Amino acid sequence: MATQDRKFSAPSLIASLVAGVVVGGFLYSLLRTPLEPVECDMPELLAVFDKDDVQRLLREPDASGARFYLAKNNGMTVVAGPIKRDLSHCPETHNTVFQSFVKLSGVEAEVDMLKEAEAERDVKNSGTANKPTWSMDATKDELDDLLAVSGANAIGVVERRTTTGGWSFDLVAVRISNSIGKVVGTLEDQRTGAPCPLFCGADPALYLHLR
Repeated sequence: MATQDRKFSAPSLIASLVAGVVVGGFLYSLLRTPLEPVECDMPELLAVFDKDDVQRLLREPDASGARFYLAKNNGMTVVAGPIKRDLSHCPETHNTVFQSFVKLSGVEAEVDMLKEAEAERDVKNSGTANKPTWSMDATKDELDDLLAVSGANAIGVVERRTTTGGWSFDLVAVRISNSIGKVVGTLEDQRTGAPCPLFCGADPALYLHLR
């Protein structure tokens, strides 16, 4: 097959070269443009217990961890109480052992100390037909690990919807500063809870909301 020689004029070559430079510069500028940072939504903290609060729970005789309950007093909050290895609450032999989160103040969390009967009342007040109350347990080691996260001085409680449509808590490491709680650490540092009434011990009397 015969071929035909192509001839290009100098102006057309220059125009093509200029167009190439312009297009190349445009593409380079796109590559050089910094991407907008993607910000993840911070989980909303329903309650926060600072290091002293957590240590007070774990100092109770025979305490092996803590149980966190959805509760309602003046508003929705969380009540925490120390538990033993048999999943029962530590008895009120010397102190009032239940804590109800109130607010953040400076670098601390303010809590009200409740007797067991008061804690049970607030826990049962929180349940509705559409959102029955629940609890979750955490061991001493899990709580210590959360407080050991870099920058943490507290543990936060976050509500989470489960895959079955129910509700549970997650525990997160928190830094309290200027009366604001900020989640610190990574997803691997968070503690995902197994909620009761789905996952409970054999005796309902061990749980404030099941009595």
